[in-house]
Parts: sequence; C-alpha cells; structure tokens
Amino acid sequence: MSVACGQFTSELMRSELFGHVKGAFTGATSDKPGLLKRMDKDTLFLDEIGDIDTDTQRLLIKALEEQKFQPLGSERTEKSDFRLITATNRTLDFLRTKIHEDFFDRISPLVLEIPSLQDIPEDIPWIWRDVYNRALSRSMVNHQKPEFSSVNHAGIVNYLQCHSLPGNYRDLYRIAYRLIAFLNDLDATDNVEDAMSYALASLNSSENKQTATSISSLPKLGDGFSIDAYISGVRSSLFLKALEQSSGNQREAASLLGISPQAINKFKKTK
Repeated sequence: MSVACGQFTSELMRSELFGHVKGAFTGATSDKPGLLKRMDKDTLFLDEIGDIDTDTQRLLIKALEEQKFQPLGSERTEKSDFRLITATNRTLDFLRTKIHEDFFDRISPLVLEIPSLQDIPEDIPWIWRDVYNRALSRSMVNHQKPEFSSVNHAGIVNYLQCHSLPGNYRDLYRIAYRLIAFLNDLDATDNVEDAMSYALASLNSSENKQTATSISSLPKLGDGFSIDAYISGVRSSLFLKALEQSSGNQREAASLLGISPQAINKFKKTK
C-alpha cells in the first residue's frame, strides 16, 4: 500500500496509518483498521515523507521500534511487523531539516538514490521506448497515419540524450503525447519530421520564452515580396547560426533549435 503524505491533514494522516475507533473524532462513525495493521507482514510505502508532521513521526518511531501502536481513541495496543519504504524528491540534507533526526535515522539505514534522466543518457533508449508505449496505450488510439520507424525513434533518442530534461519523465511523456497527437491528426501533414519537430519543441516552450518580433524590424512589404522565401531565408540563417555556435556538431545544433538532428542533416545536404 502507498500513501502520499502531503494529501492528508495531521489527524487524518494518523487515522490512515494507525486506524481509529468509533467516536475518536468528529466523523469517526465506526472503527477503522489503519494501514499499519493491514500491512502486517507486508510493505507500506510513504511518498513525500518530508510532508509528514512531527507527532506522526514520533508515533511511527515507536511502531518501527516496538512493532506496536494504538489506534486513535483506543487504549488497545495493536501489533504489526511491517516493512517501511519512504521516498522524497528533496535532497537528504534538506530532508534532515524537515523531519526529526530520530525519525530520519529510522528511515535511512538504506538509501537508494534514483538519478535524473540527464545523468543516465545511456539508459534513455529503452526508457523512451517504455514511455512511448505506455503513452500509446493510455491514449487508446487505433490508427497512425505515417509509419514511425525505429530510425525515427533513434532521432528522438539522440535529441533527448543531449537535452537537460528539467522535467525528467514529465518531459518524455509530454513529447510522446504530442507525437501521438500529431501522428493521428487527420488535418496535420504526413511528414514524420514535422511530427518530431512539433513533439520536441515542447521541451523548449517553457525554457525559451521568445520575445515577439518588433513590427519595425520586419521587412518592407510590397510587389515582389514572398513570405515563403523570407521564412526560408530566416530558417537557413538560424540553421547556420546554430551550426556555427555548436562548432558544426549537428546534435548540439539541433538541441539549440529545438528540432531533430535529422532536420539538421537534411539541411546540410541541401547546401
């Protein structure tokens, strides 16, 4: 069983963990066994452990030490031999300032640190495949217009391995859902590169808030002006600037522009 500690008030948290008897507090209309009782010979997972209040920490220390506890409003002692696993997205140093040192000692004899995605780029290929398949299953779509091949997936992976991924798994799911939406949009183009660019652009939307172009900086409109030619010229200039800034590294240039490395490669072949 798992509990997100931040979703309960102090009293409700203690009721959830230790249980209560009828009349223990307003709204306690019947006896309720807590999670500690139910998790006897089993495992209890407390997420966001830094949000748990001090009084509940003390009660948990006793339950961990003696394998005994009292439901709220009861004089009866219950027994439970449970395993406790806790998690936090904070650093351990910060966690020490949030919870009692005695409780910290009880929950930290074995600490497993899960690295962020930017620290394990070598694992991103299989992680991306897993995330994409999960997103595909959750979206419950039955049709994809273009074929999204293993080569296309490799292009996404190459880009992800160069990005800082500040949102961690959330970034991967954001890309996957946008990619699936584009591939199944009957009004969108059938160009797979467009789908990839649309999906990967979500990584930069929250980081790079571009200022709107001033009207005075736009070219003079009139006979002979072509918006397609103008946009194509700007696009080429941005590609060249990215390649110059990255010293010719296509993967890094793609990351700067928020597009796939394949798009950079295709641009270079046309020059």
